[in-house]
Amino acid sequence: MRFVFSAGAPAVLIATVLVGACSQKVGDRQLNSRFVYAESDVTPLQNTSASKELTGILNCSFSRTQFNEVYDEALGKVTGANVLLDYDVTYTTTIFPIIPICTNELVISGLAANAVVE
Repeated sequence: MRFVFSAGAPAVLIATVLVGACSQKVGDRQLNSRFVYAESDVTPLQNTSASKELTGILNCSFSRTQFNEVYDEALGKVTGANVLLDYDVTYTTTIFPIIPICTNELVISGLAANAVVE
């Protein structure tokens, strides 16, 4: 028996990998507007967001340091901001089961504010 490689075989393989991929989105809201700093004066500034994507083999998890980098990037987009109020954290994970590759995206969005502790 002979295997004949046709020109359409790569397209079929790519389509199989893309269709076979599964994606999951998980989110959480961090409600902290009432508990920022005790005895502080909080001035809301504007909405902001930042994101980062990782790609890896079998595992592509974010570390706490990478989470803090994305949080700080969102704060850095608003002049004078030093805290995010009531921010959303969203993770989107896509896994390609035929090949052991996954991508993970972290998005942090919320209201940037300036908190002055007196």
